[in-house]
Amino acid sequence: MGGALQVAHTTAGRIDGVERKFHENGQLAAEVHWTDGERDGEFRDYDRDGNLTMQGAYAMGKPVGPHIEFWPSGARRSLRHFDEGREVGLSRRWSREGLLTREAEYRDAGDFVRERRWKDDRLISVREPVQVDGHGWGEKLTEYEGNFTETDIRAEGYRLTTRHLKDELIDRSEVIDGQMQGLYISTDPIQGDVTRFTYVDNQPDGLFTRTWNGRVLDRGMYDHGKRVSEWRREETTPFVELEHYDAEGQLDGEQRTLGMDGAVRKRRTYVAGTLDGPYEVCGPGGEILEVGHYNMGQKTGPWQEISGTLKDLHSGSYAEDKRDGRWTITNAEGHPAEVLHYDMGEEDGLHYIFARDGAVDEVQAWRDGVRDGYTTYCQYGRPFLRDLWRDGALTRSDLPVVPE
Repeated sequence: MGGALQVAHTTAGRIDGVERKFHENGQLAAEVHWTDGERDGEFRDYDRDGNLTMQGAYAMGKPVGPHIEFWPSGARRSLRHFDEGREVGLSRRWSREGLLTREAEYRDAGDFVRERRWKDDRLISVREPVQVDGHGWGEKLTEYEGNFTETDIRAEGYRLTTRHLKDELIDRSEVIDGQMQGLYISTDPIQGDVTRFTYVDNQPDGLFTRTWNGRVLDRGMYDHGKRVSEWRREETTPFVELEHYDAEGQLDGEQRTLGMDGAVRKRRTYVAGTLDGPYEVCGPGGEILEVGHYNMGQKTGPWQEISGTLKDLHSGSYAEDKRDGRWTITNAEGHPAEVLHYDMGEEDGLHYIFARDGAVDEVQAWRDGVRDGYTTYCQYGRPFLRDLWRDGALTRSDLPVVPE
């Protein structure tokens, strides 16, 4: 806003009389009445085209009476009421099309009562003061979108948020003095599963459930943040975990993993949160993929393991979670493919590789986890060439085998 400025006169540096402001194109921009430096009397604002955009009045610096905004068409844009500087009664705003978009209500003393907002003639939110026990006055905001209603209540040290789908409560959380408290409900917006449990002093406590279309996915008990007793958990993969927790919240006893057909896919045993006891993994057809025993978290004794390709079966023993002694690799047809030896996790000794007909194809020498010594190649079960390795490096190759 620029151009000429006209003032009736000033007294002791204070504006007194009518002040007029103009747009750069010469159009009147504003007309304001002043008394001894205070806005006093009516005022009007105009746009560059000369359209009235706002009018109202002041009494010695305080807004009084109706203050009205206008759209360039002349239709009302907003209407507010003032009494000695306090907003009172109903304040409203309208769209260009004349639809009500906002309405705020104030008491005669200026206290805020309620605000409502609309979009395309549809109520979208309500804001109003609310008193929260122990936390004084706060504010409640309710928002509407389709069949959903969201509510947010805030006060000093307090917040409660809820979400309803029609009349069904689908989300709820409550924070008191920085800690989660009371009933907690969360509905996944994509999967649609519903989680319900209760917070006590910021810790889950009591029954925990996760359901989908009435079907229980997860169910168990919390005791001050610790899982206790029997739990059922359905993973995102097609497996169901059946678990047992002790009073300290640690896995204890036999734990089972079930396939969607109800068949056991995995068994393992825990003692106070540590793997200790039989361990077994089965394939979809019930075939054993891995079986053995844990001792205080370490694989111990005889074990069988299927390779990652689900083709070869590795059989041998563990000592303190390390392969130890003779191990055999059997192929998918059930024939020996390799025999090798370990010493506390490192390959050590002779490593035999067999042809598909069962004849020896290659014999390697290993020491402390690296190839060291002769590697002998066989043909028709008889040696014919060999290489020499030292500390994992090939030193000589294609050496003929001299018959003894």
